[in-house]
Amino acid sequence: MFEPTDSWIEGLPEGPALRRIEEAPDLELWPEISQSETVGLGWSLLVEDRAEILLERAPAIPGFRWASVGILDPEVDRGLESSRQEFGIVFYAEDPRAEPALLEVVEVDEARLPIVLRPITYEEHGAVPALPDGAVACWATSAGGAREGWLTARHVALGGGYKMADCGRECIDAALIDLGNVGSGYPARAVRPSPGIPVEALGPHRLTATILDVAIDLGISASAYFPLRFTTSRPGAPGDSGSLIVADPCGEPTGIYLGAARLDNGGEAGVGLAITQLEKLMEMEVYV
Repeated sequence: MFEPTDSWIEGLPEGPALRRIEEAPDLELWPEISQSETVGLGWSLLVEDRAEILLERAPAIPGFRWASVGILDPEVDRGLESSRQEFGIVFYAEDPRAEPALLEVVEVDEARLPIVLRPITYEEHGAVPALPDGAVACWATSAGGAREGWLTARHVALGGGYKMADCGRECIDAALIDLGNVGSGYPARAVRPSPGIPVEALGPHRLTATILDVAIDLGISASAYFPLRFTTSRPGAPGDSGSLIVADPCGEPTGIYLGAARLDNGGEAGVGLAITQLEKLMEMEVYV
């Protein structure tokens, strides 16, 4: 979609972000986290705390898919008042009549954050003839250890007709599948995706990218109707759905790859699903 520069962090107050992270003692931070990544994570949490300002606006957006907080780019998000990248809020929508636009600017704590409309076409990157099994992320257990299998995207499991040991409910595109063998590895706690962090997707078409924005649940916590998606600066390819996304360079599990969001200008972003949400909703533990 676009490559982040350092400009998005300029003018974003550090104090409120750092205080918000201090108020979340159970938040898992990854090794080698940079100052800008920490500030981006803190502001993501601050916007999530004020999700009611988005919940009031989302129903009026035709084709609304999800809301995210993260990095905006003037070439993608036309209508921005600035010529540099900024931190703000994105409404993703699938509507052929929609055009990129600046909807408004809202005040959150000590910052003024733009809200932009970003029209997309969402495409799952499931199995293709050359890769009939799609991809799997890693071995995992769910339901507090009662179920086990290979973690992948639910659309891969359904498309390939695999036996599912467990699957996400409603809008959670994740499943554990039985491939006839048992995995190995060590239990690993996932890290929460955050704007600005570099990641690596370990699928058939391996790639490195940067997280651009992370979905928020519009104030309805731990709901299967609000998947914790995140977009990356580069997409994968068909056959990559279900593959593991890790923080780079520490290798901590971050998400599973789902597909691509295509913009009206032809640009594409990768779309992932946060494993931290699977830990909560499916009582999942991953092994890497």
